[in-house]
Amino acid sequence: MSYHNGSVWPHDTALAAVGMRHYGMTSQFLTLATGLFESVLQFDDMRMPELFCGFPRVAGYAPTRYPVACSPQAWATGVVFQLVGAMLGLRPEAADNQITLSRPTLPGWLTWLEVRGLRVSKSRLGVRVSQAPTAPPWSCSRATATPSSSSVGSSAAEIQEEAADERDDERGADRGVFALAGRAKRSARRGARRPA
Repeated sequence: MSYHNGSVWPHDTALAAVGMRHYGMTSQFLTLATGLFESVLQFDDMRMPELFCGFPRVAGYAPTRYPVACSPQAWATGVVFQLVGAMLGLRPEAADNQITLSRPTLPGWLTWLEVRGLRVSKSRLGVRVSQAPTAPPWSCSRATATPSSSSVGSSAAEIQEEAADERDDERGADRGVFALAGRAKRSARRGARRPA
């Protein structure tokens, strides 16, 4: 048992996993992400600790806790969100009031993922990505923006329609990129006004 030799540091592991995802090493990314998600389920209150011991896995047993590891710890807590963002290929573009999902990839154990209340610039939206039964690993069967109670602008049907238009455009169809523009920008284009 050692603090630096052979221990698993979730935030470092997540950084490596996200780098693998960025460079197209999808199966390696999913292996590391799955290991981290499986480990967090074993810790008290599902709090990712600063580190844990890197002993080999034994079926039916949780990872060995490092006795003085901080739990929770801020950067370890961020691991789950970082991995979810990488699975979605999430790229916020605040200046354009847009969120882009680039080749969403879910591990086999996760058939769908829904994130609500995403904020970008002045907008708030939700995204649901699900696996198609025979889809390649980078595909998703649906990506939609849904209205939240505190936002203004287009109806859910209009947003879904525009999201579909984005998916079908030349860039999105060729590269598997789904761009979901924020409702505030869409509202401005349509001349919609904020309720009083």
